[in-house]
Amino acid sequence: MSVWTPAGAAQLKAQTEAEWQAVPRAPKAKPRPRHMRGGRQGRPRPSPAPGRDQRVRLGRALLHQAATTRLARSRLRPWAALITQRDLRDPDQRIRAFVGSGPRLYARKNQRELTPTEWSNFISAIEAIAEDGAESPTYDEFVQVHIDAMETDAGMTWGAHTMPDMNMVGKNFLPWHREYLAKLEARLRLANPLVTLPYWDWSTDPTPPDPLSNAADLRSWGVTRRFNREQMPSRQELEQALGSGVEPPSLATFQSALELPHNSVHVAIAGTFRTSSSPADPLFWLHHAFIDKLWADWERAHAGERFEPANLGERLHRDPITRHVRDVLSTEQLGYTYA
Repeated sequence: MSVWTPAGAAQLKAQTEAEWQAVPRAPKAKPRPRHMRGGRQGRPRPSPAPGRDQRVRLGRALLHQAATTRLARSRLRPWAALITQRDLRDPDQRIRAFVGSGPRLYARKNQRELTPTEWSNFISAIEAIAEDGAESPTYDEFVQVHIDAMETDAGMTWGAHTMPDMNMVGKNFLPWHREYLAKLEARLRLANPLVTLPYWDWSTDPTPPDPLSNAADLRSWGVTRRFNREQMPSRQELEQALGSGVEPPSLATFQSALELPHNSVHVAIAGTFRTSSSPADPLFWLHHAFIDKLWADWERAHAGERFEPANLGERLHRDPITRHVRDVLSTEQLGYTYA
């Protein structure tokens, strides 16, 4: 599998620069000869649908424009209109229809490695699906799923979090959030195919990234923070969690241990981040992408049936979350890796 890297995106941008100028325009209609007007044999034929080559050129031109400037939502409709569950499970099948063949494995990068353009693409894609009138599932709908997981009777049966006061055990903490992030990432890529979720390694960079900490942006997103660095988990706490669940082999043990430093980050950021509405803060996705990366690293180090969860056949809830636990045990099967 090929991995979409910044160099690959730059290559695509260069490749499509000329194609953007060469997008075919519909020729001006010419008067038909009299013998071709009407009649059984002279009836005009309907214009043929655009061929694959023309469709791909148009799609790449649009992709190039999306890589260099924020597009109006109406310009993104070739990807975003009438989104189906199939599109969210495999956004590449829609993207390939407009851009031709492309990479099948995308790299989630450390946020410190993102270029200004990549940051702009990420933030703009989030704002695009948060706009009034955006196609479903919208950003607010994704936030509501998390609220339901923590506050409703039905959501408390999904096992997405451990909440002792509510008698909730996070048996699906890692699988549920992996699927949750995968569906949000798919939705963002249907707005801009160049976007992937970055991750925030708070163990080495404990301060929230500057591009997501602009006071004006936070106000416009309706997000509050009261960050206290002293409450961030230490590297020692994280290392202790990463060493759990090995002897005896137990994903449940590892999962419970990793949820503790995860919780500490929510407490340290505070404000919206400490509520069931925490995904309203875009930092949520970077935090959980790092948690997901830690699980992926642990999975590679401890492969085999002994380390698989006992509830492989359980379906994760709720729409747009649709996969079963067994479907989310490999990031590569979901179409991404970590750089």
